Amino acid sequence: MLVPEKDAAKLHKLLTGLFELSEIPMREVNEEGEALFSFAEVFPDHHKGVTVRGLRLREELTQA
Repeated sequence: MLVPEKDAAKLHKLLTGLFELSEIPMREVNEEGEALFSFAEVFPDHHKGVTVRGLRLREELTQA
């Protein structure tokens, strides 16, 4: 379905409101229409210390 550019913002606002009222979660999408996920959704058990440790190893840095 194609929507005229001048009406796209109105339609987006309407649909967003309908989804919020019906408590249906909306997922953001990129320009290609692919769903976007947060880092926490993809890696729920990830600990930030693991990232720091990995960066230190990659950069050959020690805690000293």
